[in-house]
Amino acid sequence: MREKKETEENKKAQAKETSQENEAQKEVRGDFNTLLAIDTSYLWVSVSYFFDGKVISRTLLKEFKHLESLNLLISSLLDLSRPPSALLLNLGPGFFTSLRVSASFAKALYLSKKVPMFGFNTLQSMLVGLDDGKYIAYLDARKGEIYAQSFEVKNGIPYPDGKLSLGIYKEINLEGYKPHTGLIRASSLFALFFKGFGEELNENFTPIYLRPPDAIVNLATPLAPSKL
Repeated sequence: MREKKETEENKKAQAKETSQENEAQKEVRGDFNTLLAIDTSYLWVSVSYFFDGKVISRTLLKEFKHLESLNLLISSLLDLSRPPSALLLNLGPGFFTSLRVSASFAKALYLSKKVPMFGFNTLQSMLVGLDDGKYIAYLDARKGEIYAQSFEVKNGIPYPDGKLSLGIYKEINLEGYKPHTGLIRASSLFALFFKGFGEELNENFTPIYLRPPDAIVNLATPLAPSKL
């Protein structure tokens, strides 16, 4: 009987803790009951939908199919005629053209349906759910360089620790930090959102472009004189 009573008391305590956490989340972000999260910042496309405390996700692992697949994946999750309470998206760093796909979708939804938008750091979202510790999150930036930033993960949530600022690097030597790269999941944005991360955006926002597109760089390079 004593064990049963302790079990019931533990369940009540857990329920109270969950309720308090939910209330704290509402205080931070308000009562958002439906959220759409999208990511096209790198090679793949990931979308996720939060509703009634549930999460359903879709990921396409075919490289650089962002433009053709983003709307299709979203349509498989929800009917946009009944838009979500808010849209969450990774702002970068990432590939220039890839980032523009999600940015264009977000701005269109904002202007047509007045859906609030919140932007996130792609590198931070990669670390959600990892074991506690210090990490350097990175993505291949091509040209022998990487996009990178340091974080400390506490209870599955990564916090920027200031040891390595967000930037482009050729080599990194930071003792005590584990390097991490991998699949970017849009569903990670929900955990960050309810912890207070994510900048509210307007229609004039710009993704995190750490490097200008190659087309601009090439146009800035003088053409060789013609031999004709």
